[in-house]
Amino acid sequence: MQAFRHYIQLDEGIENIVYDFLDPCASSISQASQKIHLPFQRGTQYVNTIQAAKPESNSYDLLWSMHGFYMIPRQDLAPILKKCTNLLKDTGVGFIALGTRKSFYVDFYEQYLQIFNQGKGERFTSAEDILENLSACGIQHQVHKIFYEEPIKANDRAGLEHYIKNEATINSFDKDKETEQLSASKNMTLSELLSHPQMEPYLKSFTRNSVYYFPEEVLLISFNAD
Repeated sequence: MQAFRHYIQLDEGIENIVYDFLDPCASSISQASQKIHLPFQRGTQYVNTIQAAKPESNSYDLLWSMHGFYMIPRQDLAPILKKCTNLLKDTGVGFIALGTRKSFYVDFYEQYLQIFNQGKGERFTSAEDILENLSACGIQHQVHKIFYEEPIKANDRAGLEHYIKNEATINSFDKDKETEQLSASKNMTLSELLSHPQMEPYLKSFTRNSVYYFPEEVLLISFNAD
């Protein structure tokens, strides 16, 4: 919501805004709804994938996705993006915020697959994949780049474990808890990651003065109704 309020300027005269949720995980919807307050009012909850959900076309002034496309198969992107434009009203606008391939969110899991899984498995969908499919579909769009570094002290083992293992792989982007590669990475300890002959130099490359600085390059992509 902080990002939403930063990039979306709301008219102070608006008394209420009805919002719908879409997420495959009911608990994620429940947690998010507890952090959204007036003037926002909860509408329909779609506990489903965006591929299967059937919201009404031409009914939204705004679509907002923050780090929500990482686990969507790239072959599904074109029809999903067309679906998003069809959901918007004529004056509506959609926003998708997603990390690029330079982001630790995306690159770390790519490194994990190469080092521990012989390169097998699907990498996370990146912002570049979104842009490529928008262009292929002929959907006009604009891009705003956001770059920041997430600092975590090298001696903060709990913080490192949460950021590297949970936030960058398991919790945020696990659409299916039985996904083989993600389940395997969950069982990998932080010590094993930090001491592995290939993973250790990769992770150490982010350190400066005993602090890890994990780079996150995020594209905020906007588009209008088709």
